[in-house]
Amino acid sequence: MEVKEFNNDKLDINELYYLVQDVYNTSVVADVFCSNFQKIDEICNITSLVQLIHQKIDKAFAMIIDTQPEIEV
Repeated sequence: MEVKEFNNDKLDINELYYLVQDVYNTSVVADVFCSNFQKIDEICNITSLVQLIHQKIDKAFAMIIDTQPEIEV
């Protein structure tokens, strides 16, 4: 497997912030939806996965918010 170098010049923290924020907001909606429709078997089957994704993106969003002073929002 080829190891690629990280290029800081290509990192756009503003774009990253908005992407993570969008994914976080989507995960909140999905989590609330799954919590409210537990009687539907298919939703019940994916609820734990949606909650796991929501927890992971919540941590990522919290980390990105901690860098907010550097971000022009």
